[in-house]
Amino acid sequence: MGKALSLIFFFFISTICFSQNAVVVDSLTKKALPFVTFQADDSGFYSNEKGNFNLPENNRKLQISMLGYKTKTISSEKINDTLFLVAEAEVLDNVILNQDRLKTVIIKPSKSTRCFGDFFLQQKREIITILKPSETISNAYIEKIILPFSKSIGMQDDRMTRKEITAIVKINVYDVENEKPSKKKYSSNPIKITAYFKDEISVDVSDQIIVFSEKGIAVGIELFGYFDNNFKEVIRDLYVRPTLSNRENKFYESETYIYDIFRNADSLIPILEYYPKIGVSCKNPGKNLAIGFELSVPEK
Repeated sequence: MGKALSLIFFFFISTICFSQNAVVVDSLTKKALPFVTFQADDSGFYSNEKGNFNLPENNRKLQISMLGYKTKTISSEKINDTLFLVAEAEVLDNVILNQDRLKTVIIKPSKSTRCFGDFFLQQKREIITILKPSETISNAYIEKIILPFSKSIGMQDDRMTRKEITAIVKINVYDVENEKPSKKKYSSNPIKITAYFKDEISVDVSDQIIVFSEKGIAVGIELFGYFDNNFKEVIRDLYVRPTLSNRENKFYESETYIYDIFRNADSLIPILEYYPKIGVSCKNPGKNLAIGFELSVPEK
């Protein structure tokens, strides 16, 4: 199993060669933008936590994106030491706020399964679960999203080393069209997870208007990478392990996919089809993210 994981890790490492260092900033505030996405054909990279990035050595056409900013396409040879992104005017969805009384509903994350009860998430990957609500919570407002993580595994590192390493992830929320993730409507700030201990993320989205619509929503966990105490990126066999479950949930139906961020939409693979590629052969492996919610539900 360990060999299979290592092979997958090395197979997907980007082949881009880098040279000049630059920084990406907000065009108005001049504030550095962390973990901006740089797409170059079927590969790509992120800026770091200080907005710094290394330009490709060969001239490459880059598509640069971050939620809340206009996507920019530019040749790498035209970038000097600073790249400016322009904030996008916020367009609110046409949501009619329900005037009925609201009640709070807490949905706890499902318990993990015994066989493959968590999923190793590698850099430049996202695990996305599509959730279609039951009638009881349809059109509820999402206040919090809760995601538990199992203990991470380091195959080549001793315990003390793993305790000093932090994973950086973000939580994304998407609209759903034709039963697939479509428009990204929310991205959290970068979140630190201690790579060795069990952990749980609770993302407060009460300042957003995110409706659990009848079409459903999609929730994704995107991994930027692993960093030491000095915030230097660490390339090791460490894996963030979001908890998985195969239990049915009375509040929603769900289906989970693995997404390669720097490839095309065809890289959205159902998790149960992904398992044979990595040697998972048990009968009832975890098939969906164990997701909890705090909801405000209109009283009917």
